[in-house]
Amino acid sequence: AEGEGEREGEGESAKLNPASRLGRRSILSIGASSTHTAVSTISGEVFACGDNSEGAVDPFRCGDEPFKSILSRPARLECLETTRVIFVSCGLDHTAAVSAGGAVLTWGNNAYGQLGHRDGLPPPPPPPSAGDGKKEAPLPLSPPVGMRRRRRPAAMALGPGQCASSIACGGYFTLVLTDRMRILACGSDAGGGGNSEDGPPARLSPPSSLPALEGVPAMAVAAGLR
Repeated sequence: AEGEGEREGEGESAKLNPASRLGRRSILSIGASSTHTAVSTISGEVFACGDNSEGAVDPFRCGDEPFKSILSRPARLECLETTRVIFVSCGLDHTAAVSAGGAVLTWGNNAYGQLGHRDGLPPPPPPPSAGDGKKEAPLPLSPPVGMRRRRRPAAMALGPGQCASSIACGGYFTLVLTDRMRILACGSDAGGGGNSEDGPPARLSPPSSLPALEGVPAMAVAAGLR
């Protein structure tokens, strides 16, 4: 839906209008973050809108200037036109989709391995030299653009024989529910190692099982910001 109207207290309530770009298409799933939204249709198409500065909406339409990176109306992702998508989820700056064949496609910001691509992480900082007394440098919160963006949706490295039935994107991590009722996780603090006040600390990619849930059959998966 496309919202119109005044802010609360200005005397006019907001109105919700059907998203005209979707026409009469039937929606199969909807994912939303604080900055962007994605939907999949019953025919397998994906439409998205919102803040595209990290390529989370459409990685082929990234703008270098912030005001040019907002896609205000749903646009069909032509890069997924050969894939039938059945489910979508949105993280803070990344998006994930499950195909009819059980693959997980992810795109957007990959600074903390939340896309689950085996080759997608920036190299870790080198260890300190012996005797220099310096601590290892923390992972930067804003890596260079080349490290943050994937230019096209790519398949998550789920491992041999693993197929996804559902997904859930958190702020900097992604959870995958497999058809074997297992939960795999990748991204910042996906292993449950704790968080810090300075931002997302740990990185886990490609997706791995969660020790606390090993052997526990899962029926559904959901994620919060952290």
